[in-house]
Amino acid sequence: HTMKTLIDGCVEMVTVNGRPYSSLNDSGFRRIIDPVLNGIKNNVSLNSDSIGNYVRKEALLLQNSIKAEVKNKLISLKVDAASRMNRGFLGINLQYFFDGHIKLRTIGLVEITEAHTGIYLKDVILETLSKYG
Repeated sequence: HTMKTLIDGCVEMVTVNGRPYSSLNDSGFRRIIDPVLNGIKNNVSLNSDSIGNYVRKEALLLQNSIKAEVKNKLISLKVDAASRMNRGFLGINLQYFFDGHIKLRTIGLVEITEAHTGIYLKDVILETLSKYG
């Protein structure tokens, strides 16, 4: 339970709080986390690589869950564009009915790196959708 709490806290730092993965290797963070890890006598390492792997694994599990929920279902595709600090992003969402409720799932927040042509946007959307069957 304690190890899961530590892992979840590190994941939250790099996802919800937007801290760089490299902060998990910073000397100040290591001074906090290493004695804790030694105290619980667990040989799991918490660093940028291990948390990155954990985030990828969890993302794949979530992706597979969404795939299963939308299989053979009618979905509504919702797309929105936003810009922040001279960077453009495309938000891609699925809305569908599952277990008696309407679900809205964000499946992509893609940085737009080319001119916003219809063909380019279509390709970005189709590439994102392809991950969900």
